[in-house]
Amino acid sequence: MGEAILLRVSVILTVKNEEATIRTTLDHLSRQTLKPSEIVVSDGGSSDRTCEILREACTEFGNIRFLTLNHATIGTGRNAAIKSATHEILAITDGGCVQHPRWLERIISPFEDPRVDVVGGCYLPRPKSLLDFCIAEIAYPRRDRIDPNKYLPSSRSIALRRGVWQAVGGYPEEYEYGEDTFFDLAIRARGFNVEIAREAVVFWGPPSNLKRLFKQSFHYGKGNGEARVLHFIHLSQIGVYGGGLFLLLLSIGQPLLILIVIAAAGLYLYFRAVRRLEIVRKTTATILASCAVALTIDLAGIAGYVSGLFSRHH
Repeated sequence: MGEAILLRVSVILTVKNEEATIRTTLDHLSRQTLKPSEIVVSDGGSSDRTCEILREACTEFGNIRFLTLNHATIGTGRNAAIKSATHEILAITDGGCVQHPRWLERIISPFEDPRVDVVGGCYLPRPKSLLDFCIAEIAYPRRDRIDPNKYLPSSRSIALRRGVWQAVGGYPEEYEYGEDTFFDLAIRARGFNVEIAREAVVFWGPPSNLKRLFKQSFHYGKGNGEARVLHFIHLSQIGVYGGGLFLLLLSIGQPLLILIVIAAAGLYLYFRAVRRLEIVRKTTATILASCAVALTIDLAGIAGYVSGLFSRHH
């Protein structure tokens, strides 16, 4: 085994009201091919049995510690857990995720090269329905299309040296959502060496319906608006939907123009959603579901972004 595999690693985990999933997450972390030296769990103020399950796990596993924070943001929880951790290498994931048995080994191995500062892993869906499948196809980044120079790894699957966390001032604590995007951008701005480990995979379930997808996308957009990041993406969407609405209003009473606007909207949705479906046969159901998913993500993201721009964090 290389040097990185012999390093002592602290796994950082944030949770809140995860009684249904926390035991599964801890079981998968305990069965890693590379055993974590310690697992530090930060609970953001759970009102269910999460803390009770964590206490039982601490007794059972021995290498688990957990902190309880009241009404803490995810960024606050991660920072507290990292401060409490004892090792130089930090592997960060989230409650609700299921880690591949070799996740920790794969996300740590690039540190064999002392020039590597950060390793970005990946996350994959476990779809159980047609809607889950469409959400996963449209909303999840594809491992084979990741640009190593631009990738902003989710903190569901990332590892870094403690010095990187210190240099960027830790995770921002004022944002309810999107703190890992802000954190990643700070890492990129500092010029740290970020490597991609495409096989360092965690599994994370997509929202189970459009209502939950809207809520999640709204929160992500709001986080971006509050942090003043990813402007181009949201402004482009505002331009597309705003322009489409303007043209639709202009075409009232002009059937030909209405048909042109509808055709343009269909073309946009094709490139935005339908073309991304990696299945041999695109059925009417998958096409309609993918369009609904794309519209939900876009409109919720726009609403959240605008809300974030005018929030109290400005």
